[in-house]
Amino acid sequence: MAFVPETIRIHPLTHLEWRNSTGASIIVLIEMHDRWGDTTKGVGELQVQLYRPETGLDAGIEVQELKWALSLSDLEANALWFDPVTRMYRITLSEVPGWVSEIARQPPGSGGRVRLRALLKTIGPDGRERVLRDDYLVQH
Repeated sequence: MAFVPETIRIHPLTHLEWRNSTGASIIVLIEMHDRWGDTTKGVGELQVQLYRPETGLDAGIEVQELKWALSLSDLEANALWFDPVTRMYRITLSEVPGWVSEIARQPPGSGGRVRLRALLKTIGPDGRERVLRDDYLVQH
């Protein structure tokens, strides 16, 4: 198992999208790199978590509000999510909370932000389970 992900990254092209017909969604682009720094596909359980900023006395604290679980072990689904042009996984997260929809409805540059965390539970080259993770602040 020489070519397995060593790192994952939520790519900066990740963004909020608003469509009048379907509402808000988060388009997440996830890039994986092997030990040589080359992009690669991965197998395992991917989880994307959404964090909500607190206000009032707890301003500055973020609370996990929602998570999406995707099985990259299902090779057919894995292939569907992988975009060969960008060499990244492109995942559309729908059914987002109302506060995310409100941010997505605003024009870009309005100052809204959404924190995401990606976790990939996979098997490393040594055969042991490992969890790769990355955090990203989507600014809209």
